[in-house]
Amino acid sequence: MGLFKKEEYMKDLETLVNLDSGSSDIEGLNRVADFLCGKYEEIGLSPRRIALGPDKRPYVEVLTHPEADEVDVLFLGHVDTVFDRGTAAERPFTLSEDGKWAYGPGVGDMKAGDLLAFHLTRALREECPQLKICVCHNSDEETGSEDSEQAMQNIAARSRYAFVLEPGRLGGHFVYQRKGVADIVIRCKGIASHAGNAPKDGASAILEMADLVQKMHGLTDFETGLTVNAGVIKGGTASNVVAAECEAVFDVRFTSFEQLDMLLQKLDCLCAKPVVEGVKVTWKKISQMPPMKPNDNTRAMMELLRKEAEKMGLHPDFLSVGGASDGSLLSEMGTAVMDGCGPESDKYHSADEFLRVDSIEERFHLLLGAIKGLA
Repeated sequence: MGLFKKEEYMKDLETLVNLDSGSSDIEGLNRVADFLCGKYEEIGLSPRRIALGPDKRPYVEVLTHPEADEVDVLFLGHVDTVFDRGTAAERPFTLSEDGKWAYGPGVGDMKAGDLLAFHLTRALREECPQLKICVCHNSDEETGSEDSEQAMQNIAARSRYAFVLEPGRLGGHFVYQRKGVADIVIRCKGIASHAGNAPKDGASAILEMADLVQKMHGLTDFETGLTVNAGVIKGGTASNVVAAECEAVFDVRFTSFEQLDMLLQKLDCLCAKPVVEGVKVTWKKISQMPPMKPNDNTRAMMELLRKEAEKMGLHPDFLSVGGASDGSLLSEMGTAVMDGCGPESDKYHSADEFLRVDSIEERFHLLLGAIKGLA
């Protein structure tokens, strides 16, 4: 069994957490990329680093066998967080008095996972030198991975198995399946009028939207996994004016594209028949992430992880969840994906984010043993 260098890991984790790297902080993202590239260079690998998108955000790709056409194992992790510059100074990396819990911005989501990818790669090169490994680090996951999507899918198309090092769920659980997500904006355009002197002359866009929100939420079907949520609504200009405009953004979670297509057909019908005379309704899909679907190779990964966990006295579950991640983009290419492979964490995206320190070494040995089985 490979040796886990905990002291080195914890020192490096403190360094990473104390580097601000919000999705819009290009300078901070480059600092994290510099650090990770340096780690791989220390063990004789040559990271490929490119600047993507209009903001030139860093994307790092490390191959142990760059001459090979295929990749056996892909490790994926994002280096961006949801926290603004200055957060690390306000609440830097800390450990609880008993050393069991670590805190700080991005400690679980997902700097612990980024660092674990390096430790696994180093150990696997020593124990399974023939294994063709790729590590990818993007820097726009928290904003939808628009700039890095194509680069990640290009490598996923060549990869047999992918381990996404997003935080593991408390209890040691993995994620093998995710819903797709789409953001849909609906716009209602009515007729403005004075609410006191000429209410009959107006056509309220807000009233129409109120009806649409009810009907859209009514399309939720928990049994089939379809959910709809109106997350943002804005409209009107003053309380004494019949609103001429209203806009709402809906979050839709779906288990298949067929399910999404059926919802969009119903949306077409709703928009074609507004209930408020004089109001016109339009809609547009503004973003989309595919579902992460298991295949036969995914089930083989689950079995190996389960067997390896039992050797260690662990009993992880494999969860189907509603949240999206870059694992969905890899799955779309037909790659077998296991997500939630990082150390256990919770309360991410908040000031209370924490990491279970003992789970770091557990995850290292569990993944190492399972991947050796795949090899």
